[in-house]
Amino acid sequence: METAEFEKLAIPIALVVDDDPLILMDTADMIAGEGYAVVEAKTADQPYDFLDRHSSLQLLFTDVQMPGKRDPTRATCISPLQTQHTDQG
Repeated sequence: METAEFEKLAIPIALVVDDDPLILMDTADMIAGEGYAVVEAKTADQPYDFLDRHSSLQLLFTDVQMPGKRDPTRATCISPLQTQHTDQG
């Protein structure tokens, strides 16, 4: 989805990150069932790519042991990025 499309959505946006395709699919389905528009990320770098293009993120659900990032600091790193994006708009 393009940035303008995300910003027009009347429902909250969730970013689900996992390198295991079955877990990613099941988790995305579960969160979508709770009323979120879900964006799926299969690599540790994709959340950053998403946030570079979009500022509308209400939920981050992430695997903390993925290739490329093997610690729980991802949410800590993304939080300031999200705040930065939110402050710009």
